[in-house]
Amino acid sequence: MPLSGRVCAVTGAGRGIGRHTAETLAAAGARLALCSRSPDELEEVRADLQVRFGTDVLVRCVDVADYPSVQGFADA
Repeated sequence: MPLSGRVCAVTGAGRGIGRHTAETLAAAGARLALCSRSPDELEEVRADLQVRFGTDVLVRCVDVADYPSVQGFADA
């Protein structure tokens, strides 16, 4: 499914299923907004996806249990 020009948000993108989802979306041409609680993991994923797929990647540290944190991510 081509996603060129679309922006996709992925929570838990620092590892596991979230990271794999981000990789799959990037391979399909999506621009990404990624969040996780771990800034180091997010930066690693961002750098990897930009090199491998040349996609735009926005990263934010977010705790999805904290509504203001999630709202800030959505507003970004």
